[in-house]
Amino acid sequence: MANDLGAKLAAHLGLTAVATTGPFRGGSAVGAIEGYPVVAGVGKKGSTNGVLVHVRWKKDSLTITPEQLKERFGTSPEVLAAMEKKSLSSGQVKSLLTVEPDGASLFWTYSMRQPSVERIGQMVRSLVALAKTNAQPVGDYCETCDTREGDLYLVDGIDVRRLCTSDRQRAEAADTAVVDAYRALESRPLVGLLFGTVAAIAAALVWAGVALVIHRVFAYVALAIGLGIGFAIFRGAGKIDLFGRAATVVLTIAAVILGQFIFVLVTVANAAGVPLSSELASRVAERFVSIEFSGSSGYLVLAFALIGAGAVFWMFRSPVRGRQFVLVSSSSSAS
Repeated sequence: MANDLGAKLAAHLGLTAVATTGPFRGGSAVGAIEGYPVVAGVGKKGSTNGVLVHVRWKKDSLTITPEQLKERFGTSPEVLAAMEKKSLSSGQVKSLLTVEPDGASLFWTYSMRQPSVERIGQMVRSLVALAKTNAQPVGDYCETCDTREGDLYLVDGIDVRRLCTSDRQRAEAADTAVVDAYRALESRPLVGLLFGTVAAIAAALVWAGVALVIHRVFAYVALAIGLGIGFAIFRGAGKIDLFGRAATVVLTIAAVILGQFIFVLVTVANAAGVPLSSELASRVAERFVSIEFSGSSGYLVLAFALIGAGAVFWMFRSPVRGRQFVLVSSSSSAS
């Protein structure tokens, strides 16, 4: 059923079926109901299946607080009937509905049996009814200039916007300019590697110092190490490309292992009452890996460090392409 749900739901609601590359599986139903742009379908968040519905209204026109809207959603007879529930707890409502200044998003999870087209349609209409009584519709005019009639576009498979041709072209041109500007940035991989190496050595010493002072290590310190090394490489290289990502991963792992090795080495030397030496370091190194990674803590620390590095990848990721605008209709659809 998931493969053609978008088309069936569109027919049921009087909207347009769009085959998207966004979060929806099997396409989505897109259009406007009484001036409120809507996109709905079945998709996934991570590994969780769910019905995703996005209803938009005029920005900042909501006349009640988001919490009050959620309360009305949770007690709506139509919503409860669509979900086949007698009541919804505040926790359930919080996980179901997200309210923004210009709309609300619903992620209605299910495990085995997907809700029927009729139930999903009832949920969409219930959300539109809530929007209608508490916020102004987007209407037929361009949301950017508010002077010309706008066409309805599905943006990146999830966001429904009403834009005139001129403002849509300007948005596409701005996206292209951002991508071109990033690609034009000079890449300095060797400088980035130098900055990252210095940061990794400093991070290893900090890691060992903290461990020696408090006699324990924290995963959050490893997280900070990953962030620090990634940021250092970015500052040196100008942008993080494939080489920068590989260098960040290698140096992050090396910094954590080196810092922990220094900590173990100094601890052993103090316990044995012997001075630090290359011979002692060699003997500790022979057993270091088996000791450090005999349990899960060593792997956990590395995982947190790599999460920190990954956060830098995400913050400074390349804008590989502009937004995708799919024309849905040139006038509001009503249901």
